[in-house]
Amino acid sequence: MKKFHRDASTLVLTLISVLLLTVSALICLKALGPHGEPMPSVTDWISAVGQAVGALLTGGALIYAARTYSKQRQDRHEELEQKRQEQAGKIIVRVKHGLPDDRTSVSLTNPTNLPIFKMNLYTIDDDGQVIEGQPLSEEVVVGDYPGHAYTQRYRVHSAYAVFTDSGGVAWIRTSKGTLFE
Repeated sequence: MKKFHRDASTLVLTLISVLLLTVSALICLKALGPHGEPMPSVTDWISAVGQAVGALLTGGALIYAARTYSKQRQDRHEELEQKRQEQAGKIIVRVKHGLPDDRTSVSLTNPTNLPIFKMNLYTIDDDGQVIEGQPLSEEVVVGDYPGHAYTQRYRVHSAYAVFTDSGGVAWIRTSKGTLFE
């Protein structure tokens, strides 16, 4: 939809440019006079050529402005998209094997200064099933979320967190580093 809107804006400005060129051409033709009249003077020709050049330059400037505007909107959209993904991209879901008593810990780190909301941390066993008692939940996380340490009987394989960033966008971050919106 946004691409259509951007293309529509460019199209409208281009159509306005073409309309101005057409009007300018008609003014030039009128300045040259209808058929059967005496030949226009040199000043009429110079005026007509000046108007035509002015119309072409105006049309060209409008087309250039439309393209520049479209490019700036696209650049701004890409910049906002990058900033939006920046916070979620820094969230880390960690699985640590080989802790004392042969435990495995699952935790989440939010190294940004911004909170994440409605965080649910799921732990997956070797069979691909969510471990019982899941998810571990927290309404607001700023900094580290200690998670849980599991005994060897749970055979922890991986983990993932479902959360909402400070911009209100829901994300999934896996312990393998994959990020989904």
